[in-house]
Parts: sequence; C-alpha cells; structure tokens
Amino acid sequence: TEVLDGDAIFVPVNVARFTWLGDGSGALWAHAILREEQVADVWLRGEDGSVRAHIEGLRVARIPRT
Repeated sequence: TEVLDGDAIFVPVNVARFTWLGDGSGALWAHAILREEQVADVWLRGEDGSVRAHIEGLRVARIPRT
C-alpha cells in the first residue's frame, strides 16, 4: 500500500486527544490502530502491559522523500 511504500515519511500534524494515564518511567511500547489512511489511535504501554497514555486521532502528513 501507499502507506508502506517506503518512498515517503509521515510526520504528525494533529492529535484529537491525548490522555496521560500513568508513570512515564521505564520502557514503553506502542500499539496503533489505523482508523483512516492517515489517522490512527495509539496506546503507549509500560513493560507490565498497563496503558500509560492514549493518543486518539493522531493525524499524519505524507512527505515525499527527496
């Protein structure tokens, strides 16, 4: 797909809502679900699996590589 073609980079341009839910120490991992072609919801989780932050409506812009 165009999203994964490697000929562009994607930069964040908008966030509908950001919710911080916990401690930011230690390693975090991200899980994202694509809602639209360039809009996703992202969860940041700690090593124990607990949700530390939720980013709703993360919109990115496609920038061609030059």
